[in-house]
Amino acid sequence: MGTSTTQVGLIFGSYALTMFIFSPIFGKLIPIVGAKFLFLAGSFMGGGTCFIFGFLNRLAPGTQFVTFCFITRILEAIGAAASSTGAYSIIAKTFRQNITTAFGTIEIFCGLGLMIGPPVGGALYQAGGYTLPFVVWGLFSMGIVVVNYFIVPSEGDESHRSGSLIQLLKIPSIIMTSICVLCGFMGIGFLDPTLADHLSQFDLSATQIGLMFLANSGAYAVSAFFWGWLTDKYDIPKVLMIIGNIASIIGFIYIGPSPLLNIKSELWLVAFSLVMLGLSLAASVLPTFNEMLSSARLHGMEENISTYGIISGLFSSLFSLGNFLGPTVGSAMVSHIGFEWTSTCFSGMYAFVATTLILFCLWEYRCGTRRKINPAVSRQLNIQDDDEKKPLLA
Repeated sequence: MGTSTTQVGLIFGSYALTMFIFSPIFGKLIPIVGAKFLFLAGSFMGGGTCFIFGFLNRLAPGTQFVTFCFITRILEAIGAAASSTGAYSIIAKTFRQNITTAFGTIEIFCGLGLMIGPPVGGALYQAGGYTLPFVVWGLFSMGIVVVNYFIVPSEGDESHRSGSLIQLLKIPSIIMTSICVLCGFMGIGFLDPTLADHLSQFDLSATQIGLMFLANSGAYAVSAFFWGWLTDKYDIPKVLMIIGNIASIIGFIYIGPSPLLNIKSELWLVAFSLVMLGLSLAASVLPTFNEMLSSARLHGMEENISTYGIISGLFSSLFSLGNFLGPTVGSAMVSHIGFEWTSTCFSGMYAFVATTLILFCLWEYRCGTRRKINPAVSRQLNIQDDDEKKPLLA
């Protein structure tokens, strides 16, 4: 349609960048309009723009086509920002005692969607050309909104007062966790545009390359529920975040492999690294939402839909920024220094995050800082924990 490679990259990149901008805004709107309304309206908008995308090929090639691609993609991203921010808040409110397990379950279906989407889309494209995949998926997405209207619970205790993003970002643990979220999703996004080219040295077929991608996303999806369950059962979000970042160091060191190791690249080594990265990035990212909620509560923020909304907006924004920076920065680095050195740099990034997390935990826990933050809140939490441990029968 007369578009350059740069324009295609910007069209795709505008999606994540738009979500990064609008997610915090929707987080502040949740107490006013409601999480359910935001979730349903965003889902409907995303489905509608997907449907419209199927007819853009009827425009004139070149400037007209590119302009409407940008407009449609940005509107779709606004809908996605509203939908994801609302969804995170609904999960946090509905599953207060098992938030990370619920997130892990959702991530399983996100992984399944990423695995099923390309082959189904390809089959629809072969059956009906460019328009059919967008029309089918757009109508399906809008139809699901009707189902979700009756299934998704409504919030009954709206405060109509927006949470404070500035107050949230003043909490040291929130800043540390935000860095972990951003770097985690940067690592996930980095592999999307660069892995296929790296695998070309092994003369693999398109199906085999697809299976290598599946090894990474499949490991992420399969392990997501386990990491979520482990976080909720033992309340160890920061421990898992540290373990996940340390394991990511190993994964990125060997996927190249790093020139520092002075070893030859082997297909089995790349496959092992992809599975390792799927497991480790899930461990480093999944506990972060629960950790943000716990930190906000310990610093005196009320546990209500306002706090859920502002944290959901921040989390969705960081997720989007990571998905934007990972592919763009990673691709630029690969073109200048090669995949091996770029993956080494990413390994160094996770080494920095893991080290900083360990030092932060030592400062926060061993020095008693976390217990001194808000004594009243800490006492209340201890009372609640004691009540939870009492036997139901004498």
